[in-house]
Amino acid sequence: MIRFVVAHCQSRVAYTRPDGITVQVVGIDFVDHGARAELKRPPLVSPEWTFQLANAYLRLADDFTRRGNTEKAQHYTRQREMLIDGIMAMATIRNNAAGLPYASLDDAAIGHENRTPAKGNLSTIGVAYGILALTGYDPLRAAGE
Repeated sequence: MIRFVVAHCQSRVAYTRPDGITVQVVGIDFVDHGARAELKRPPLVSPEWTFQLANAYLRLADDFTRRGNTEKAQHYTRQREMLIDGIMAMATIRNNAAGLPYASLDDAAIGHENRTPAKGNLSTIGVAYGILALTGYDPLRAAGE
Protein backbone atom coordinates (compact mmCIF):
# COMPACT_ATOMS: atom_id res chain seq x y z
CA MET A 1 0.00 0.00 0.00
CA ILE A 2 2.81 2.40 0.85
CA ARG A 3 4.50 1.76 -2.51
CA PHE A 4 1.23 2.62 -4.26
CA VAL A 5 0.75 5.82 -2.25
CA VAL A 6 4.30 6.99 -2.95
CA ALA A 7 4.15 6.09 -6.66
CA HIS A 8 0.65 7.42 -7.35
CA CYS A 9 -0.18 10.08 -4.73
CA GLN A 10 3.11 11.76 -3.85
CA SER A 11 3.58 15.29 -5.14
CA ARG A 12 6.29 17.93 -5.11
CA VAL A 13 4.88 21.45 -4.91
CA ALA A 14 5.94 25.00 -4.29
CA TYR A 15 3.98 26.35 -1.32
CA THR A 16 3.89 30.02 -0.40
CA ARG A 17 3.42 30.50 3.32
CA PRO A 18 1.36 33.41 4.68
CA ASP A 19 4.64 35.23 5.45
CA GLY A 20 5.38 35.26 1.69
CA ILE A 21 8.21 32.70 1.77
CA THR A 22 7.93 29.95 -0.85
CA VAL A 23 9.15 26.47 0.09
CA GLN A 24 9.42 23.23 -1.89
CA VAL A 25 7.40 20.44 -0.28
CA VAL A 26 7.14 16.72 -1.01
CA GLY A 27 4.08 15.03 0.39
CA ILE A 28 0.86 13.19 -0.28
CA ASP A 29 -2.11 14.43 -2.30
CA PHE A 30 -5.69 13.43 -1.42
CA VAL A 31 -6.05 11.50 -4.68
CA ASP A 32 -3.84 9.66 -7.13
CA HIS A 33 -2.36 11.42 -10.15
CA GLY A 34 -5.07 10.13 -12.51
CA ALA A 35 -7.92 11.38 -10.33
CA ARG A 36 -6.11 14.70 -9.92
CA ALA A 37 -5.95 15.07 -13.70
CA GLU A 38 -9.69 14.36 -13.91
CA LEU A 39 -10.26 17.11 -11.33
CA LYS A 40 -8.26 19.44 -13.60
CA ARG A 41 -6.13 20.85 -10.84
CA PRO A 42 -2.41 20.99 -10.10
CA PRO A 43 -0.84 18.66 -7.54
CA LEU A 44 -1.19 19.51 -3.88
CA VAL A 45 0.17 18.26 -0.57
CA SER A 46 -1.89 17.44 2.52
CA PRO A 47 0.00 17.75 5.82
CA GLU A 48 -2.48 15.35 7.45
CA TRP A 49 -2.00 12.60 4.89
CA THR A 50 1.75 13.19 4.72
CA PHE A 51 2.11 12.88 8.50
CA GLN A 52 0.10 9.65 8.31
CA LEU A 53 2.67 8.29 5.84
CA ALA A 54 5.46 9.46 8.19
CA ASN A 55 3.86 7.38 10.95
CA ALA A 56 3.65 4.39 8.60
CA TYR A 57 7.38 4.78 7.92
CA LEU A 58 8.01 4.82 11.68
CA ARG A 59 6.04 1.58 12.03
CA LEU A 60 8.11 0.00 9.24
CA ALA A 61 11.38 1.22 10.75
CA ASP A 62 10.41 -0.24 14.12
CA ASP A 63 9.40 -3.56 12.53
CA PHE A 64 12.67 -3.86 10.62
CA THR A 65 14.65 -2.91 13.73
CA ARG A 66 12.96 -5.74 15.67
CA ARG A 67 13.85 -8.13 12.80
CA GLY A 68 17.49 -7.00 12.88
CA ASN A 69 17.41 -5.40 9.42
CA THR A 70 19.08 -2.10 10.28
CA GLU A 71 19.57 -1.09 6.64
CA LYS A 72 15.83 -1.09 5.91
CA ALA A 73 15.07 0.43 9.31
CA GLN A 74 17.43 3.33 8.55
CA HIS A 75 15.92 3.74 5.07
CA TYR A 76 12.40 4.16 6.47
CA THR A 77 13.67 6.42 9.24
CA ARG A 78 15.26 8.71 6.61
CA GLN A 79 12.05 8.70 4.54
CA ARG A 80 10.07 9.66 7.63
CA GLU A 81 12.47 12.48 8.55
CA MET A 82 12.40 13.91 5.02
CA LEU A 83 8.60 14.01 5.00
CA ILE A 84 8.43 15.66 8.42
CA ASP A 85 11.08 18.24 7.54
CA GLY A 86 9.26 19.10 4.31
CA ILE A 87 5.85 19.50 5.91
CA MET A 88 7.21 21.52 8.82
CA ALA A 89 8.49 24.02 6.25
CA MET A 90 4.79 24.77 5.56
CA ALA A 91 4.17 25.79 9.18
CA THR A 92 2.93 29.23 10.10
CA ILE A 93 4.43 30.42 13.38
CA ARG A 94 2.40 32.90 15.43
CA ASN A 95 2.61 33.78 19.12
CA ASN A 96 4.96 30.89 19.90
CA ALA A 97 2.62 28.34 18.25
CA ALA A 98 2.65 26.59 14.88
CA GLY A 99 -0.22 26.00 12.49
CA LEU A 100 -0.47 24.13 9.21
CA PRO A 101 -2.72 24.62 6.20
CA TYR A 102 -5.25 21.94 5.31
CA ALA A 103 -3.41 21.59 2.00
CA SER A 104 -0.90 23.42 -0.14
CA LEU A 105 -3.70 24.76 -2.39
CA ASP A 106 -6.65 26.83 -1.21
CA ASP A 107 -10.17 26.16 -2.48
CA ALA A 108 -9.03 23.20 -4.60
CA ALA A 109 -11.12 20.22 -5.67
CA ILE A 110 -10.29 17.04 -3.75
CA GLY A 111 -13.02 14.78 -5.11
CA HIS A 112 -16.53 13.77 -4.00
CA GLU A 113 -17.61 17.38 -4.58
CA ASN A 114 -15.38 18.54 -1.70
CA ARG A 115 -12.81 21.31 -1.75
CA THR A 116 -9.96 22.42 0.47
CA PRO A 117 -10.77 25.40 2.74
CA ALA A 118 -10.44 28.99 1.56
CA LYS A 119 -7.19 30.91 1.95
CA GLY A 120 -6.21 31.80 5.49
CA ASN A 121 -7.59 28.72 7.25
CA LEU A 122 -5.40 26.42 9.31
CA SER A 123 -5.98 22.72 9.92
CA THR A 124 -6.55 21.22 13.35
CA ILE A 125 -6.33 17.67 11.99
CA GLY A 126 -3.06 18.40 10.20
CA VAL A 127 -1.57 19.64 13.47
CA ALA A 128 -2.97 16.63 15.37
CA TYR A 129 -1.33 14.17 12.96
CA GLY A 130 1.80 16.33 13.09
CA ILE A 131 1.96 15.94 16.86
CA LEU A 132 1.61 12.16 16.47
CA ALA A 133 4.41 12.07 13.88
CA LEU A 134 6.72 14.46 15.72
CA THR A 135 6.37 12.61 19.03
CA GLY A 136 6.54 9.16 17.42
CA TYR A 137 3.22 8.14 18.97
CA ASP A 138 1.49 5.46 16.93
CA PRO A 139 -2.21 5.18 17.85
CA LEU A 140 -2.43 1.89 15.93
CA ARG A 141 0.17 0.16 18.09
CA ALA A 142 -1.14 -1.89 21.00
CA ALA A 143 0.08 -1.05 24.50
CA GLY A 144 3.30 -2.90 25.26
CA GLU A 145 3.92 -3.76 21.59
